Amino acid sequence: MSFSPVGKAVGGIFVTVAGASLVAVAANWPSHALQLFHAGTAGGVMAVIAVRFGLRGPAQTPSRLDMGLFVGAIIAQAVAMPTILPRLHGDLRLIWLTVLAIAALHFLPMGRPLGRWVVLLGAAGLGVTALGYLVPVIPVQTVIAAFGVLEIAAGAAAAARFWPRPVRATATI
Repeated sequence: MSFSPVGKAVGGIFVTVAGASLVAVAANWPSHALQLFHAGTAGGVMAVIAVRFGLRGPAQTPSRLDMGLFVGAIIAQAVAMPTILPRLHGDLRLIWLTVLAIAALHFLPMGRPLGRWVVLLGAAGLGVTALGYLVPVIPVQTVIAAFGVLEIAAGAAAAARFWPRPVRATATI
């Protein structure tokens, strides 16, 4: 059983906030880029906590497989970044493209628990990142902003789709 609609909506909100932080990184390039990226992640976590505790929806427990895919993807990303990034010798373009590639890859296994939208986001993010790798004349901040806009669009669409709808009471006579 995948995540509940509320869980999927909250996931969409997190991705939207993370995407907004990437747009902020690109707009303020290169000053404070890493701080803005971390602030966006922290802001996304806080948004998830606030929204999750404020929303009510049908109780639904995800399967162990779904939780394993979700948590495993996050752990893999958390391990990959500090393992790979120091080997890039301070090349900011390569570092940020690698960050985006790792982020896009970590979305792919989340398709089962969160839905197809996150797989499409991962694939589109890989496409944008690959374009940045293959066409070096594209400024890295343009690639970062494009990735952020993808996250904002996908996250907002998922949040809107899965947001709990009020149940209309029917009158009985």
